[in-house]
Amino acid sequence: MRLTPTEFAILGTRVFFATPLRPAIVVGALLGVAGVALLFLPEIGRGEGNARSLLGLTIALVGTVSASLGNLLSARNQRRGLPVVQINAFGMLYGALAVGLYAWMSGEAFVFDTSVRYLLSLGYLALFGSVIAFGAYLTLVGRIGADRAGYSAAIIPVVALILSGLFEGLNWQVATVAGIALCLAGNVLVLRCRAK
Repeated sequence: MRLTPTEFAILGTRVFFATPLRPAIVVGALLGVAGVALLFLPEIGRGEGNARSLLGLTIALVGTVSASLGNLLSARNQRRGLPVVQINAFGMLYGALAVGLYAWMSGEAFVFDTSVRYLLSLGYLALFGSVIAFGAYLTLVGRIGADRAGYSAAIIPVVALILSGLFEGLNWQVATVAGIALCLAGNVLVLRCRAK
């Protein structure tokens, strides 16, 4: 079982901001970890344990730590009165430059699809999936804290599984239902915990 962004955010707020570890948030986070582990239990059981799997786990861990550090930086920046929209714009600019540099260094040719379908989907993802979604999320981080806002990561697999069940014919198992129940219970605990 690996740590999720929630646990890193909880530890980070303790280490960087001297925020006390609230028992309800710790219990809720542990419920979320257990729930996510149950959700992915069938996939974990089918794992091959080869070098590619290890690389995938390493990338997932680096992504988790990066997401948590981003939450903590956003909380710090908002405490200093920096506006969310500008922070978000600079973050996206730096991310785009880093991805562009990586693509250039990998030697891949730059190809851009000019079809209407692609441009509409790109515009939708840029506006709703990035600018609005991250702006709303970073505002949430500023209002309720990085530890509680980071818990939304435990809900993402639940929503994905529900959509998969509705549209892709997911084969529901006891572990799936139990995992969803644990994630939801942890979410209720974390979000009902008030900052002191």
